[in-house]
Amino acid sequence: MLLWWGLACGLSGGPGADCADLDCRRAAVAKAWPEDPAAVRAEVQAEGDALVRASLVEAVFEAHPGAGLCTELPAGIVRRRCERVDADAARWTLDELDPTAQAAAIGPAFRSLAAGPTARLPGLSTATPARDCGNEVPEHSCLVERAREAARTGDLHGAAAACQAVGDVRWQPACMVEAAELGCRTQTVEHCGIAAELCLGAGAWQVPCLEHVAETVATLADPATQAPSTAAATGASARGWAALRQRTTELELRLGPLDLLRAHRLVDRVWAESARLSYGRASVLVGDPLDQLPADARPHVRAAVAWRIVDAEPPASLSDGAAAVVEALGQRGARGRDRLLERNHPSPVDLWTDDLPGEDELPWVAYLGPARRAVSSDPEIDARVVVLEAAARTSPPADWMLVEGLHDPARIVRWTAARLLAAIEPGHPALATARADPDALVARRAAAP
Repeated sequence: MLLWWGLACGLSGGPGADCADLDCRRAAVAKAWPEDPAAVRAEVQAEGDALVRASLVEAVFEAHPGAGLCTELPAGIVRRRCERVDADAARWTLDELDPTAQAAAIGPAFRSLAAGPTARLPGLSTATPARDCGNEVPEHSCLVERAREAARTGDLHGAAAACQAVGDVRWQPACMVEAAELGCRTQTVEHCGIAAELCLGAGAWQVPCLEHVAETVATLADPATQAPSTAAATGASARGWAALRQRTTELELRLGPLDLLRAHRLVDRVWAESARLSYGRASVLVGDPLDQLPADARPHVRAAVAWRIVDAEPPASLSDGAAAVVEALGQRGARGRDRLLERNHPSPVDLWTDDLPGEDELPWVAYLGPARRAVSSDPEIDARVVVLEAAARTSPPADWMLVEGLHDPARIVRWTAARLLAAIEPGHPALATARADPDALVARRAAAP
């Protein structure tokens, strides 16, 4: 057969006419596609061998996601993969060597979930994967399909083995993220810890992959006004705060030895997402989750309560808003009618996109999603910080609270107010006073363009 298609190719005069093997022909059609897609399509259509045709199409869609050659294949493994790649072409063309493009495509999580200085890759499975996909499926598509099948059944080690066998600089890590996302779902949260390890091998897609893990684990959260789940926090059906604590502990144990900083930030993101979901569904604002969660989760509960309070009706002053947050968190056991509209809020926009000189010393946590905010260990000060964060994101912004924050005795509150006001209303007259603040960080933020 090899001789036959080689001769046929030579007679056709199309891309790869001078090739003596399939690898050469694959490279030729991939190279020719941008300049002469019609010739490549004709070459594919003229190919009578099913495996060779599938291999040529695979070569094109791997090199040029979105090429649109999928219709030249019959229904099956390769066509399904081709259609998945084409449907999300922008994702699969992300370049790990271009951090600017990555940051633009991924958003604020590109920074908040970035690899730490001591990061290393996990030691994933080295088992030999099955390649029994039939005689019409080229190797890459077969291995990706086997990885997906393993992930669906919870065998993420088997999925990792299949992905590693792909051996391609783009499609091996792409396989890892596909497997992680299929293995870590709301119905299979017990697999999310292993999925997070696969994410570390996902190349340019590490951060979106970890975001998927965090957002999935966060769905375990109880509504803030619901009595704590009494079921054991084990097994596939376990839900609630106890199950969430167990999963975050697993994430730390799995990722900590590989990248301690990133493990901490990933768990922080889980608490941010879970607080947003919990209070988005809450019927009233109470502090019950504080009794179920570790200390690291408290800033996120505080932020979620402030968001709901300010979003419902912005308080008359920053001090009133902070007092309302403290009062709500002191309430326990309320199960009555809704005080606020019940809804899930979308993740807030990021209003801290870069660090000015000296700001790397400021402690921060995730803010209800991928955005960041400064955090204080003093609950009363932190209550004022989260009220400011919420005030900047109402429509229209509750800027009177930001102006009040510029005169707060706590530096972190003044800095937060200056950063937010400069971001949303850079010409606000109150910023002129803040530029003379005795603290250099505050003054620099107030003057930032």
